[in-house]
Amino acid sequence: MQVESARFALLLEDLDASGFVPADQVAGLQPDQAHLAAAQLARFHAEWWGAVDTEALNWLPYSNSEVTKQAAPLMRNNWPLFVERFGDCLTDDALELGPRVGACYEDLLDRLARTPRTIVHTDYRLDNLFFADNADDAPLAVVDWQLTTRGRGAYDIAYLLGQSMEPGARAQHERAVLETWYEALVAAGISGYSRADALDDYRLGALINLVIPVSLADMDAGNERGLELVRSISQRAFRAAVEIEADALLPA
Repeated sequence: MQVESARFALLLEDLDASGFVPADQVAGLQPDQAHLAAAQLARFHAEWWGAVDTEALNWLPYSNSEVTKQAAPLMRNNWPLFVERFGDCLTDDALELGPRVGACYEDLLDRLARTPRTIVHTDYRLDNLFFADNADDAPLAVVDWQLTTRGRGAYDIAYLLGQSMEPGARAQHERAVLETWYEALVAAGISGYSRADALDDYRLGALINLVIPVSLADMDAGNERGLELVRSISQRAFRAAVEIEADALLPA
């Protein structure tokens, strides 16, 4: 895109004609889909790992940019309405966690923007994934890149599992899926980033993405599926953060 002239090109692809099938986030992410999505994501992250701090990418915000930090007051201000509308989806532990996350949200974003950085999709969820009927070529297509940032890649895995997978399945498979992502990074040549680093970043991502259901509290869901989606991601995201003990990253 030529910013100075406001001229741009729009490239479209017919994914249906290319053999890709849309997924359903309300129905939930299946383990085989999760492993595939994690492996493909790791290949993308590895391509940009440690290579995003360049002048050519100055247009792409960091995970703690001023634009991204607008989510912090949203997390705090929307919390009472979120509890009023969707609090019945949450456990007592989740209801206690929300305000703690809101109180230090800016700091969490600063931690997400630490090196090593890569390109983070930031909305890597099932409704934005299309799986190929024939995996001999590209097995996965990913859409909706408008929230892309530069930060820690494990955020995308936390976002995917925490919002798209049913809690029971997520609890059973999340460590294995995170390992799939990590092993694919290593296979792509990434070093100096440990499994412990990946797990900490996964927990950090689980805390940060709690803003998503909270931010939707004052929106018109539009239809029954929209409302069901908000309720499902509310339950899934908060249960994920609680069950993986992500609160250990928060100030005492």
